[in-house]
Amino acid sequence: MAGPSSPAEAARRLAGLAVSGPFCTRETVVPEEYAASHLARRGVKVLSTPCMLLLVERTLQECVDERLGDPGFVTVGVRADVRHHRPAPVGSRVRVEGYLLSVRGPRILLYARVTGEGGALIGEVIHERAVVESGRFG
Repeated sequence: MAGPSSPAEAARRLAGLAVSGPFCTRETVVPEEYAASHLARRGVKVLSTPCMLLLVERTLQECVDERLGDPGFVTVGVRADVRHHRPAPVGSRVRVEGYLLSVRGPRILLYARVTGEGGALIGEVIHERAVVESGRFG
């Protein structure tokens, strides 16, 4: 099977993933270095909002890029709308579930849920990624 000839064609390969359930799931333990430093100084060690977004972006990038079908294309984040609902303590296990919402040209719109132990909703992210040729970045 020939590889995609353009970023938009590479993105179209993902269209079948837009289903009711998650197309991607990753679990991790919240490391100490992901604590919100302004709270950690006060003894409160919880996952910071920027680090929650980092977990989501890494998860979605890995899941999408491995499905593009050609190492000549990768995705880059272009937009994120983050909602951080409750704390996740350092050392606790969190789960990121990725859902594909739509594919328009080279743009991919995704939704991620971050849940903690017991299924508590930690946060949600609407994230847009763009498919680009990997050679553009040296």
